[in-house]
Amino acid sequence: MEEKRKQKIIKSITQFIKSETRARESKGIILGMSGGVDSSVAAWLAVSALGPEKVFGLILPESSVTPKGDTRDAEKLAKKLRNATHFSWPRLKNIKRSYSIMQSLSE
Repeated sequence: MEEKRKQKIIKSITQFIKSETRARESKGIILGMSGGVDSSVAAWLAVSALGPEKVFGLILPESSVTPKGDTRDAEKLAKKLRNATHFSWPRLKNIKRSYSIMQSLSE
């Protein structure tokens, strides 16, 4: 793709992110990081639009499903975007266990 066209697309998307964040009177955005191409591009665009201090990324690996390489890729990207302190790795196993308990109580 021609560089000029690529820059025009990036500018359009980052302006959209800024505009929608302002329109919702939000202090920033939260996004999921899988280490895959789509979430990596979304994180890069969000940080480009808003700055790293306004982007909170969640890396949510599930040990039985998520390859370790994907988690490492997400961690590398977080560091590269200088946003590592804003990324979180909650324990999905604990969340799933709590959800199961809540479900059994409601039955």
